[in-house]
Amino acid sequence: MAVFAGDRARIWALLVVALVLVACGPEAEPAFPRQPYFFPQAATEAQHIDRAACSITVDKRRMSLEQAMREYNVQGVSAAAMVGGQVVWARAWGYADSKKRTPLTPETVLQAASVSKPLSAVGVMRMVQARKLNLDADVSTYLDGWEARYKNRHVPITLRQLMSHSAGLNVHGFGGYPSTVEDLPSTIDILNGKGNSPAVRCELAPGTEAKYSGGGFTVVQAVVEAEVEEPFDAAMYQWLIKPFRMTHSTFEQPIADQHKGFTASAHGRDGRPIRGRYHVYPMQAAAGLWTTPTDLLTVAGALSNAYNGAPGPLSQAMVKMMLTPTSASGSIGIGWYLAERNGVVEATHNGQNEGFTSAVAWRTDGLGAAVMVNGDGPIASGLLRAIAEEYGWRERTSSGCAP
Repeated sequence: MAVFAGDRARIWALLVVALVLVACGPEAEPAFPRQPYFFPQAATEAQHIDRAACSITVDKRRMSLEQAMREYNVQGVSAAAMVGGQVVWARAWGYADSKKRTPLTPETVLQAASVSKPLSAVGVMRMVQARKLNLDADVSTYLDGWEARYKNRHVPITLRQLMSHSAGLNVHGFGGYPSTVEDLPSTIDILNGKGNSPAVRCELAPGTEAKYSGGGFTVVQAVVEAEVEEPFDAAMYQWLIKPFRMTHSTFEQPIADQHKGFTASAHGRDGRPIRGRYHVYPMQAAAGLWTTPTDLLTVAGALSNAYNGAPGPLSQAMVKMMLTPTSASGSIGIGWYLAERNGVVEATHNGQNEGFTSAVAWRTDGLGAAVMVNGDGPIASGLLRAIAEEYGWRERTSSGCAP
C-alpha cells in the first residue's frame, strides 16, 4: 500500500504528539534500592539503641521491648533516631510476616497510617511554595463534584484549615479496603460517601475549633489531584518523595508489584497476618503512605535544618509556617501536633491502620525518633518515648533496664 506525503506527515505528527504526552505524563517511580541503609555513626550509637530497647513504658508498666512484643503479640518493630538533623541509626526487631518468618529490616516498608497526613502536608507546602496551590483560597475553586456546606449553605474552607484540622469536617479516620477489592472508589467518590465511609461534611463552622479529620485530608488529596491532573501518589512522588530523597517510600494504593517484596504484613491482635496481608487505603493523603522510620526522619531532618536556616526542598519561611499553631486549640500547626519546650518546637504525629501503628517526633534542635510496628498496641509510642529519654529530650520515667 502506498503512503503519500500527506499521510506521512500526519503519521509523524501523531508520533510527535504521542511522545509529548508520554514525556509530560507522571514520572514513573523507581524500584526501591536493595542495598541496606548506611549510617557512619551506627557503631557508636549501638549502646543508645540497646538501652532504649531494654526499658520501655507501655500501659504504665515498664518492660523490655522484647517482653512487650511477646505480651502484645507484636511481630515486628522498626525504629530510627535522629541527632543534629541526621539519621544516626535504624534497627528492626522481629518479622515482616510471622507466617513466612520473613525478617523485618530497616528497609522494610510499613504503612505510616495517619503519619501520612503531616508528610502529605509537607508535599502540599512545596506546591504552595512553587505557587501551584494557594494556602488560603477557598478549595471550591479547585474542585468539581464536592463542596463544603454548613447549615445548608456553601462555606469557604482553605488548605490551611484542612491541614490544621480546623475546617470543621467529619470522618475521623478510615478502615481501608481488603487488598482483594479491585474496584476502589475515586477521591471524589470517597468525599461523597460512595465508598465504605460516611460522606465528608462540615459539622462545625470552619475556623472555630479543632476537629481531627481524615476526611479533611481527603479533600486536600482531591485539590492536589485537580490541580496537577495526576493521581495523588504521582504528585507526592514529584513534590515530596523525590526532592526529600525518600528512597523507600510511596503513596501507591495498592502498592505496585515492584515494591511488594519490601512490604511488611499487617498483623491482628492474635499476632497472625491479616487476610490479604494488608488493607488498601485510596484515601492516600490521610492514610496511604508506605515508608520506613529512616525515610520519615530524613524528611524531619530536612525540616529541622531548614527551620534553622539551612537550604533544602522547603524554605525556612514555609517550615516556620508549618510549625506555627494554626488551629483554634493552639496545639496543631500545618500537619503536625506542636509543643514548645525551652524555646524548642517539637512536632509529633501518631498513626494506626488495620494491623499497623506508628509514631514520629522531631524537634527544631535536630533531635528526633520514629517507630513503626506491624501490629496493634502501645509499643510504637512506648519505644519512641524510650528513645527520647535515652537522648535526653524527654524526662526519664525510669532508669536502668527493666527486670
